[in-house]
Amino acid sequence: MLAEANTIITTQNPPDAPTPLNRNSLLGSLPKPFDGNRDIAKEFMHSYKRWWRLNNKKAAFKVPYKQVALCISYIYRKKVEDWADKQQEAMDWKLTHGYT
Repeated sequence: MLAEANTIITTQNPPDAPTPLNRNSLLGSLPKPFDGNRDIAKEFMHSYKRWWRLNNKKAAFKVPYKQVALCISYIYRKKVEDWADKQQEAMDWKLTHGYT
């Protein structure tokens, strides 16, 4: 294809073409974030576990620390953000200072 100087040519997939997958893409639907509503706590955990099982061979799930950190990243909003931050900080401390 010929192009004039200083012209950038880009190609795009047609709108109905599936997005190409790479080996690092995660499968399935992401779990909905948990906002502290106890009525949906069980639903959140089931959704997260199903997503985790689909992706257990992916890099993000191979290390237990990353598994938990990823789960905590879906726990946020006003009611639970302090709890989630404390859990992450405790994990980080144990990782750097050793488990007792």
